[in-house]
Amino acid sequence: ERLTPVRRFEPMLSMSTVSEDGCSSLASPWGLVEPYDFPDTGRGLRCVRAVAEGEELLAVPLEECWHEMAARRAPELAALADASLSETDAIALHLLLERAKGDGSERAAHLRSMPPVYDS
Repeated sequence: ERLTPVRRFEPMLSMSTVSEDGCSSLASPWGLVEPYDFPDTGRGLRCVRAVAEGEELLAVPLEECWHEMAARRAPELAALADASLSETDAIALHLLLERAKGDGSERAAHLRSMPPVYDS
């Protein structure tokens, strides 16, 4: 089985396509990638068919990503606006905040698709 490396990401795929099981519809509407657990490296995405060089494999809009500005815009984190939080700390707090909302989070399906723990 030959896997093609992902070369670029651009805004198009909405994470709202994540299904209740957290994985099965994470693939783009065109079916070029799918979630996969690689034996040596763990969870990732793989191509489901041969692709041409330069073909777009996956595009994710910035507003669907976890990033510092989205974290700092979260109303629940406004009290920390003046705190000297690092970018990583702000994003981590935002993840924890959204996870605490459970199914009430707009990102609930995405959060369910994430591993419950992480060991670096």
